[in-house]
Amino acid sequence: ISSFDNGSITKFWPNGQTAFVVPGFLSGLDHPMGMAFDRDGNLWIPNMGDPADPNDPGSVTMYLKGNPLKQVTYTTDIYKPFSIAVADQGRAWAANSPIPGGGGVVVMELDGHHIKHVKTITSDALNTPIDDFPLRPYSDFASPRTIAIDTQGNAWVANFETNKVTFIDGSTFAATDYELDDMSRGWGLAVDGSDRIWVASFSNPADSGNLMDPPYVSVVQGSETGRGDVL
Repeated sequence: ISSFDNGSITKFWPNGQTAFVVPGFLSGLDHPMGMAFDRDGNLWIPNMGDPADPNDPGSVTMYLKGNPLKQVTYTTDIYKPFSIAVADQGRAWAANSPIPGGGGVVVMELDGHHIKHVKTITSDALNTPIDDFPLRPYSDFASPRTIAIDTQGNAWVANFETNKVTFIDGSTFAATDYELDDMSRGWGLAVDGSDRIWVASFSNPADSGNLMDPPYVSVVQGSETGRGDVL
């Protein structure tokens, strides 16, 4: 578990006992967000950086074999990454929270003890705001929130500023946006074993006029036939 405020990392044994704590001043992390392990036990950590400072782009930190004393930092095309997911072949996909026109998703892979840039992907959904939400003064928190990989190695992204989810082909990196009429401000996203995409909104649809209305959960067909259909 990472701590956004102080950058510490806590590891627990399966019985709930604390295995160890890496304090923030030793972790090398800067406002860490969601983490993911790859198949080799390397821990990938997106660092959002100072949320109030648009000049602090953040970074991605990787702990080799999960060892905080063996860390690698990556910054190419990274801007306030919110979440990270790892595909079966070991590539890590980071969802930025971009400024308008910024890179939406960055794909990386480990090359020895270095992280290599594979691809930067943008889409209309990742850069098109749906409203002028008055409580969010920084446009750099524009869209992507959670990214997940399906069983075919494709990526899916929940977008905060639109009512769309973005599908990214794992081979060609082509991005396709699917509109969900019953949802906006996408936040959480998960893929189940049947490649259905479960998307949780942060709040109500933008046109409802009431910020306190309950959020929604939408289920989307993720298989090639009918992909993008709300179930």
